[in-house]
Amino acid sequence: MLKSQVNILAVFHPIQGHPLIGGEIVTGIINVGDQFKVIRQDQEIGTGTVLNIQSQKQNVKSLGAPNEAGFLVDSRINFEVGDRLEI
Repeated sequence: MLKSQVNILAVFHPIQGHPLIGGEIVTGIINVGDQFKVIRQDQEIGTGTVLNIQSQKQNVKSLGAPNEAGFLVDSRINFEVGDRLEI
């Protein structure tokens, strides 16, 4: 069951091997520790875990829609703009 969704708007240089992505929370609430599926062109291409959320240059433990934020994640996916996280 889909609880939350994030649209990926930007992909940044990894931090200590972890992908850093910028995204818009379009539904629900995202929490540090949440596990997600990565969706590209309506196909699941992998999974991951939210390690950190940064909103307006502040680290936060959770953030709800509608908001844009930076997400440090644990995932082996090479993220692309347009990908979607589903939690």
